[in-house]
Amino acid sequence: MNILGLLMAGLLNQTMSLENNARRAGGMKGDVFVKAGGMGVSLRFDGQGIIIMKGPTKRPRARVGGAMEDLLSMVTGGGLVGPVLSGKVRIGGNPFFLLKMLPLIQAS
Repeated sequence: MNILGLLMAGLLNQTMSLENNARRAGGMKGDVFVKAGGMGVSLRFDGQGIIIMKGPTKRPRARVGGAMEDLLSMVTGGGLVGPVLSGKVRIGGNPFFLLKMLPLIQAS
């Protein structure tokens, strides 16, 4: 696993301890590919939890990419809209799936 995957695992361990987030993740199905700092991981929502895999999967429902500092800023409360509108963070696929996933990756 790469550093990005380890960071995601730590963040998800923290946020999944909240009952609402665990319930939300349990209701989601599909993959999200996240790319930052030359690294990529896929988050697989299988209807029961989240599996983190190194690299992309065949058909992710959504994609997010950008510099590590911009993505870290987003998950630590630095704002969401600005980085996307400025092009610092790029999204693709189903934006509604990303919005549903957002509470799971935002540090408290």
